[in-house]
Amino acid sequence: MSILLRDSSPLGLVAIVIQKVFFHYPHSPIGSASLHIAFCGLLCCSCVFAPQLFGSGIHLEKIKLPPGVRITLYADNVDRARSMTPSPSGTVFVRTRNQGVGYALLGGESWRRPAKVVHVAKGLNSPNGVALRDGALSVAEINRILRYDRIESLLDNLPTPTIVNDRFPSDAHHCSWNRTVPIGYRVTLARVERDRPVKYEVFADGWLQGWRAWGRSVDVQELPDGSLLVSDDKAGAIYRISYQEPSGARQE
Repeated sequence: MSILLRDSSPLGLVAIVIQKVFFHYPHSPIGSASLHIAFCGLLCCSCVFAPQLFGSGIHLEKIKLPPGVRITLYADNVDRARSMTPSPSGTVFVRTRNQGVGYALLGGESWRRPAKVVHVAKGLNSPNGVALRDGALSVAEINRILRYDRIESLLDNLPTPTIVNDRFPSDAHHCSWNRTVPIGYRVTLARVERDRPVKYEVFADGWLQGWRAWGRSVDVQELPDGSLLVSDDKAGAIYRISYQEPSGARQE
């Protein structure tokens, strides 16, 4: 589901795009018993206005979250991380636009941190999306869609992908990225009731500090444990958002 939201700034600019909307059920750690909750990722092409860099490094201390929720670093060596898709076995596939590189974040003993980050594809034509179905990874380039069958069993030696469709235009439209006033750079939460959004609120904010941005949120994916992954294509990182453990509990 794709939904356009209008930013609350007096400029009245359409600044936020919900890239993915998905429902959390009551058993999910970030769920709601009374309302279905949908998290919204920001498509960077609609909310990036080229402010000055905040400086090198990752500044998670700047991120503002609801009480009882925390953000931790999931992986920091995923250059230009954008779209993500997790597999049931614990691997998270990530695509980037940096020289057409794709990554696989191999799961460890839990979903808290990947055990290893490996390159799984190079030389793709600006890959712009990934999806996993029945063990096959589909990758969308500008002009075609590729499919890598049995991807997880062949990570060390990827076969030539199957071309699913190559009849798309070779040039893709791209929206504005260099507007004067920087806005966006955050994750928005939409509360949904009877299949309709009834309330919008900022869930995670702080990648933009005044006119300077140290990071840029792009995609969100819910993991089986109920936590949320957020990709950052400016800082080259992926974050994990979850509830804080009670005082005295085992630390990650």
